[in-house]
Amino acid sequence: MWLIMRGALAARPEVLSRDYYLPSMTGISTLLLENRSRTGMLRPVSELDRATLELPQRQSFTLGLSVERYDLNRFLQQMVVPEHRTAFLADEAGALAGSGLDPIDQALISSCDRSGLIERGAIFFGLEKLAAVLGLPNAVVYVGMHGETLEKFRASRNAPEPLDSVGSTLGEK
Repeated sequence: MWLIMRGALAARPEVLSRDYYLPSMTGISTLLLENRSRTGMLRPVSELDRATLELPQRQSFTLGLSVERYDLNRFLQQMVVPEHRTAFLADEAGALAGSGLDPIDQALISSCDRSGLIERGAIFFGLEKLAAVLGLPNAVVYVGMHGETLEKFRASRNAPEPLDSVGSTLGEK
């Protein structure tokens, strides 16, 4: 939901309050932002091109698809495991060949076809983990999921430069 909230704010809202607490393994944070000006605000929906509001049709992620695509999502999720990540970066082809994944899944991972991976049942969070390993920012993951260019994506945001990232560069694989 924070993405929706952030999209509704001006490019540079004022930070009124910020707090972070780490009770255990998962951090909890609160952030209070306020628009002080209308600069950078989105235009009213009535002014937008209706075609930009249409979302691409995707298959629903169901329990059945979750079970069917478990191996693919497990492989992507394991990018948080140092040994898995190191093996993948050292020999991507070998790691994929030894993964037991379907050859189509292997090809989609190798080519970083995020849209194809979503269609095959990959969970978005797995794509983020793969992107982080490859040094790609969140924005590259988003645009890859629906065939948009990074430039077009940035032009549609209140803040055209990415404000957060799982990776460190804007290069695409």
